[in-house]
Amino acid sequence: MDKAIFKKHQPRVIVVEVSYSCDPGAHISLRSQITRPKTHRGGRPATATGGVRNGLTCDAATHVTRLTTHATPGSHFAKGNTVKVVVESVGTDGRGLADAEKYVRL
Repeated sequence: MDKAIFKKHQPRVIVVEVSYSCDPGAHISLRSQITRPKTHRGGRPATATGGVRNGLTCDAATHVTRLTTHATPGSHFAKGNTVKVVVESVGTDGRGLADAEKYVRL
């Protein structure tokens, strides 16, 4: 993944820019989970999820797409938070094909 961008508009979202490649003719989707592990007063970690199911080009070249994630109810993110971003490519049968994780500052 190349970067994560925090958008202040309502509802607040985090956009993850991802580079990917896949075999010609493959049908994959991408899903992302963002976690802010450190919380105030030991509360539950904040999470956001999102993905892309259709419209990915598979031709063995490297492509860039954006995944827009939405915070789960009760989760809060702010500019400057350090978050863990996990992106997974998934086959049509729901099996995970590959994944990557990275810590980034929003």
